[in-house]
Amino acid sequence: IDDDDDGVMNNADQCPNTTPGESVNQNGCASYQLDDDNDGVDNNVDQCPNTPSGESIDNNGCSNSQIDDDDDGVMNNADQCPNTTPGESVNQNGCASYQLDDDNDGVDNNVDQCPNTPSGESIDNNGCSNSQIDDDDDGVMNNADQCPNTTVGEDVDEYGCSPSQRDVDYDSITDDIDQCTNTPFSQSATVNTTLYLDNENTIPNPFVGCAPSEIDADGDSVTSDIDWNDNDPEQWVDSDNDGYGDNSEGENGDQCTNTPIGEAVDSNGCSQSQLDDDNDGVKNNIDQCPNTTAGESVNADGCPDSQIVVDDEEDSEDSETSSESEDKEDSGGLPGFSLLLTVSSFTLAVLFIRFRN
Repeated sequence: IDDDDDGVMNNADQCPNTTPGESVNQNGCASYQLDDDNDGVDNNVDQCPNTPSGESIDNNGCSNSQIDDDDDGVMNNADQCPNTTPGESVNQNGCASYQLDDDNDGVDNNVDQCPNTPSGESIDNNGCSNSQIDDDDDGVMNNADQCPNTTVGEDVDEYGCSPSQRDVDYDSITDDIDQCTNTPFSQSATVNTTLYLDNENTIPNPFVGCAPSEIDADGDSVTSDIDWNDNDPEQWVDSDNDGYGDNSEGENGDQCTNTPIGEAVDSNGCSQSQLDDDNDGVKNNIDQCPNTTAGESVNADGCPDSQIVVDDEEDSEDSETSSESEDKEDSGGLPGFSLLLTVSSFTLAVLFIRFRN
């Protein structure tokens, strides 16, 4: 007996109710009655007839390994980017560039302007960290740039600083105008800060940023900190503080370098205790005879014998004159009065003796 007229007797027909006219296999089953992949969906409605065993399927008998919803060529089960825009090129994981974030910075590749951000670094809206940005275009990235606002075009050092931004000796004068960039730190507070030598600011100061120990204004190889007069190349010390430099051969040179403190000096820097105008070996300040004739011997007061004799004679004459003057005053000024007085006294004496006898 073949109840469904499919050509397979009932005793061997595994599909007894085959629709008349359907082609059947040796078991009496038409295609619509079979489920070749055992996914629970008959072949006649199974859109994915070769579903791998054990995979979950949808109503069409298809598993994710058989479906490519976004038509990117990568099946759903392997597609890490399931909603790729149609037409975009994708990688083996089914992801287009705009769907990836290769550096895991939270910014997708298609908008990430810095695709290789080091792990853990903070980023901006463009996906860039400070190690990837050089805001002032000086060739030094922001994270290492100690001078972030360098003027465009200026040369910089390894720290991103130009001479106008550096002050290597910490004297508050930037290196671009500092004439002494190695000023000792201990002298940084003493540096010259005047930028120009004129009120119109047209003559730059050649010593700006220099400490006195670094300046030699008069070019005499003696620095200003120890130069007695840094405006005179011929004088650099005045050891006796008399206002005249010790270099006796230079202008305003001191001819007497050891003048005692406080003594007045002449235009050669010499005091009276250092001079002997008459060359008699006795200094002016103690010479009682300042104009002794050259070659004459003198005493400790600077006086020769010729001056001493003259002085004695003058003293004798003065004494005699004084005596005569006194006699005249006693006699009322009458001539011979002294002689008359003497004779009168003698006569009176003789008469007195005779009277006694």
